[in-house]
Amino acid sequence: LSLMQKLRFVKSFAKIPKSITSDIERLNYLRNGIAHSFFPDNLKKSKPIWKGKGVFVLEGIKLLKDDMDKITAFVFKSLNNDY
Repeated sequence: LSLMQKLRFVKSFAKIPKSITSDIERLNYLRNGIAHSFFPDNLKKSKPIWKGKGVFVLEGIKLLKDDMDKITAFVFKSLNNDY
């Protein structure tokens, strides 16, 4: 399953905050832009930018990491509550 298919599947039985959902969707667009382009900076729709900051500069990668840490914490908290 793709990331978006997995997200839809989980949303079918679990409540996920909109902020987490939107960050996962944004991450998917970023990943696709970088993975499928030799020059991601030239893309029109999926530029390598995370919330206004380039992901190839320290500030941008820190912002991306912080948001991914929030998603990870949410997932592990959810797992601990369910099992």
